[in-house]
Amino acid sequence: MDIHALRYYPFTDRAEDIIRKVIDKKTENNFTRKNYAQYDFYQKTSIDIVANKDFIRDQLLHSEEKNDWVYRSVVRPFTPWLSYARPTVNNPNNLALNTLLYEDYKTFYQKRSEKKSGSVFHASRNEGLYQTIGHQNILYFLDEVFGDIDLYRDRNEIMLLSFKSPLANDALETYRYYLSGKRQVNGRNCLEIIFYSTHTQENAFAGYLYVSDDSNYALEKAIFTLNNASNMNFLKEVLITHTYAEKEDVRIPEEKAYSVLLGDEMRGSLIVNRTSNYYGFNFTEPGPAVEWKHIYEKGYTSKDSLYWEQHRPVALTPAQTQVTALTREASHSTNYRNFQNLVLVLMNNHFSLGGINGAVELGPLTQFVSYNSMEGLRLKAGGNTTLNFSDRFMFGGYTAYGFMDERFKYRLNLGYSLLPRERYLWEFPKRLFSFTYVNDLNIPGQDLLTSTRDEFFYSFSHASTNNMSLQKIGLLTFEDEMSRIFSFKLGGKYTYDRPLGVVQYMQVQGVDTTIVNYIETSEISFSLRYNPRERFIQNRDKRIYIRRGDVDLNVNHRVGIKGFLGSDYNYQITDFKAYKKFFFPRNTGTLDLEFSGGKVWNRVPFPLLFIPSGNQSYIFLSEGYNCMNFYEFITDNYVAGNVNMMFNWSPFKILSKKSKIKTSIGGRVIYGPLSDNNNPEIHPELFALNEGVNPLGSTPYAEVNIGLANVLKFLRIEYVRRLTYLGQDEESGGHKISKGNLFLTGSFSF
Repeated sequence: MDIHALRYYPFTDRAEDIIRKVIDKKTENNFTRKNYAQYDFYQKTSIDIVANKDFIRDQLLHSEEKNDWVYRSVVRPFTPWLSYARPTVNNPNNLALNTLLYEDYKTFYQKRSEKKSGSVFHASRNEGLYQTIGHQNILYFLDEVFGDIDLYRDRNEIMLLSFKSPLANDALETYRYYLSGKRQVNGRNCLEIIFYSTHTQENAFAGYLYVSDDSNYALEKAIFTLNNASNMNFLKEVLITHTYAEKEDVRIPEEKAYSVLLGDEMRGSLIVNRTSNYYGFNFTEPGPAVEWKHIYEKGYTSKDSLYWEQHRPVALTPAQTQVTALTREASHSTNYRNFQNLVLVLMNNHFSLGGINGAVELGPLTQFVSYNSMEGLRLKAGGNTTLNFSDRFMFGGYTAYGFMDERFKYRLNLGYSLLPRERYLWEFPKRLFSFTYVNDLNIPGQDLLTSTRDEFFYSFSHASTNNMSLQKIGLLTFEDEMSRIFSFKLGGKYTYDRPLGVVQYMQVQGVDTTIVNYIETSEISFSLRYNPRERFIQNRDKRIYIRRGDVDLNVNHRVGIKGFLGSDYNYQITDFKAYKKFFFPRNTGTLDLEFSGGKVWNRVPFPLLFIPSGNQSYIFLSEGYNCMNFYEFITDNYVAGNVNMMFNWSPFKILSKKSKIKTSIGGRVIYGPLSDNNNPEIHPELFALNEGVNPLGSTPYAEVNIGLANVLKFLRIEYVRRLTYLGQDEESGGHKISKGNLFLTGSFSF
């Protein structure tokens, strides 16, 4: 749909008058004004590969004549799949190969006066390729891409962005409207109104509204697209159609259809279609026995084809009817299984013995070989069982060896889920017991249990790593996230910590110096997380955020118990972190804000204080301090802020208006002077600070960054500059300080 072709029509004032009346009556016309509403809902989502018949034939003939390696290895093995392609409904010259199909059939009910709602999940189905990515992961992503557009709402979220509705209360501040004539829609006389945003870069819609030509001014149909789809990554075209019907003097949604095109329609494209049907509306309030909760019918994921034929309100397309046969064909293809294994390795950083159905996997592969200045060349081998071994229990670990320190390290992991798992032990919702014991070197300020310091890419650094500790950690936890809003974790942890680098644990009293070889602690901890509307893709044990929560709040409290398992200290430590994203107006960019803080409530030596997370690699850390050395600062109370602005513009726009490179600007600051209670100069029984370990002073540590994101669609380049603590000798114990550096990291956005 070309929105620029919609701009020159008469009757502007008349159209705006009509829209004002539609907006004034939208609450009256909307079925949600009914105190009770119940309806059935069917949704079908499909992913199709579409290409022109003649183009496919010509390419196959050309490739077969050349008989090149790409054709023999990549094309020829999959040509039998073309037998499952069918002509598209709109263009019989194009072939569509349906590769993934989702179907859901539910019943929703809600009571407005009591703000109650419930649902019954009757049936759900997903079938097709992409098993290695995970059908549920793809569905979560598509849910965010399509959003849930309701033109009666002022704002709607689609493509992870907020769009103003053409029927918003303040819509006339954003949109222009033109009356182009009258049309028959569903047997009703309607006024056809063209609309578009006055700002082409704004997150808005453009298209046609069909309004009943009577005193109701009700919306009968809408056909529209995104105002700025061409400026988004990966997207070629977006088309959205909403149709409405009348029931008991209100308008009810009848069908919402979404279509997203990626690629070239002639040479080959990926088309994602979603159709949502609403039917069986009932506004009669039920008796008191109704259950206001989400109910899943027994066996709702295993309904047979006969059930779907009886309950599906719209037929499948010819291509969609072939997805079962295509899936069966793929399961018997050696080439496809090999392709799946490759994708699995790239996604999970693990290699599964026995392919996608293997019971054991090896990894992480990028940590098998690394280098640092204390261990020298480090070799590591590890792995774990998969759900093909057990759908609830997992065990694994690793062993590592450093050729410079000539020391073996190892780790053991045990996990047990109270819920059966489908793909990964760590998938949502977690209700998981886990135990870990590790004996390895750690960088102070980092968590040995989650650290990726031995990733191959971290082997390249701008400063030597000469201050590690040997840690032996035993951790038992229980994690529960049965709610998508709240989750919590309980833990018990034992830590043995022995410095092996240049930093020493020593007590200095007058002329006497006592070296402490190691310390031991035992603690219990409780963590609470609040994250409404969070969405993510589960990638093995990691989660890649599609959308962080509207507010992401984490609170953690730890209690040390002296004497238990040899623990040397009593202590209580509290820290928190809060995150929020904001959108700039007119699609100019986004603002990410993070605020954190913490306090140590007791007197403890500096290894137990807060050690801000430095970074000596060339990989940009969004939450770390990229120009701060490891173990450079300590404090017992702090507040910190992290701000990052991403603008949908860059200097490359001057050279090419089609450039989608973005500009990022940000900064990090932490403030927290060490209190007298934990100052070793006042309390000599504490460990003396040495070898570049400094208390954070009255001057905050600060750094700023500027860079380019969306380079080659997936790359982000940042220059980070340190603003404070720029001395090298007295302040850092002679250690080299990075005042500024270039960093790389990944980046993705629409």
